[in-house]
Amino acid sequence: MKWIDSTKILLILFCLAITSGTGMAASTWSVNLNGNILEIAYGSGTNFNQYAALHLDSSCFRMNWAPDSGCGTAVILSPSFWTSDGYKQGAGISYDQIQDGEDLLIHFEGENYGLGFEGAVRIHPPTRDQIIADVSVSTSGDVANLVHREGETFKPMMLASMHISENGWDAQRAYAGSKSFPIPRNGWINDSPIQASSFGLLRGSSAWKANASTVDIILKGPMKIAGWNELDQNPNNDTIGFWAASDTVMSSWNYTIVSRLHGCYTGAYLGCGSEDSSCQSMESFNLATGKDHAMFLKYVDIADSQNTGIWDWAQDVKVNGAIPVFMYDPYGGLGSIDTAKVEYFATKCKELDTEVFIIFGHEMNGNWYAWGQKPAEYIAEFKTVAEIFHRIAPRAEMCWIPNQNWGYPWGGMDHGDGYTEYLISDDFLPTSLVSRRVESPL
Repeated sequence: MKWIDSTKILLILFCLAITSGTGMAASTWSVNLNGNILEIAYGSGTNFNQYAALHLDSSCFRMNWAPDSGCGTAVILSPSFWTSDGYKQGAGISYDQIQDGEDLLIHFEGENYGLGFEGAVRIHPPTRDQIIADVSVSTSGDVANLVHREGETFKPMMLASMHISENGWDAQRAYAGSKSFPIPRNGWINDSPIQASSFGLLRGSSAWKANASTVDIILKGPMKIAGWNELDQNPNNDTIGFWAASDTVMSSWNYTIVSRLHGCYTGAYLGCGSEDSSCQSMESFNLATGKDHAMFLKYVDIADSQNTGIWDWAQDVKVNGAIPVFMYDPYGGLGSIDTAKVEYFATKCKELDTEVFIIFGHEMNGNWYAWGQKPAEYIAEFKTVAEIFHRIAPRAEMCWIPNQNWGYPWGGMDHGDGYTEYLISDDFLPTSLVSRRVESPL
């Protein structure tokens, strides 16, 4: 049942709070030097799991939110910069470590092209779905022949990761502040630097790696954020650089690293349904709310899959740095689905070359839609549609979205394990709640 009220705006909030495992009884850290890699584990007795690694030859620091998460995105702790002699990145470091209360404190120092630096990484004990480290760095000396390049002159820290294809990556997407970006095959991640006090690379599972961690950098204040992905075919190489930048050499800085599984997208439905073409522009909506939203939603009747206006709208979403979300519904009933039209729609999604969320037959547990309250038929059609999108458009994310858990689950019937990327509850919030500003990491 869709309610459209011209005096209200319905905000769609997709919150992913996926957790794994149970609380930990571990109480100490274990550090082992393996060649040039400092392996950092946490546990007790004979049960220690590795949560971090520090590469002493490059100052690359990686953290995993849990033992079963994939090691991918790294933080380069040493400053990087451009000089008349070229680009300088990834200096070697020396270290020492102590356990300070419950935390592990690692001191490091090094030199890059005459610029000395020293710092500390304070790693806090892991929780069930994230691990956090606080970093402080200071420099001594200066950089001779520093070259100004907008948004990349001096990089106090940088995220390094890999994205070589639509199904081969450690990082699926990037964000800075409230704006998110697809990772291009080659080129700039964001067209021009933007000011933000947080940025990161978003997790997921690809054919290359399962459960790769999301890694966030939380700054003490706004900085210029920019990034680049280099064309490469080797999944063992870091192709992504995503960084904060200054126009001059900085004397000191502090930030927090978060390696996590969960995340939150804040998005909006602006009246862009098949029955309503009076859609407020995304630009004006973002301006009015003071926030660049990460998602915008459109209702699509599966029978209308070849409507060209759908793709004009989707391109506009992409231009605004957001993710298109389609309520992809069989208004003619479950028996009316034309798989050729679904294949066409999936092909167009692939051509968008960005992440897309597909919500098939939403609120299926209610009785107000033609596809509602038909669990066996619905599950069969959900799997058919999901197979088409997974085969044709690997960056399409299938969503299972009942209404407020009324009559859900259906007698223990499955939700298509292996077919569904996200489980979402569709709730209608009072206007007083909707009108509040929601701060999001995206």
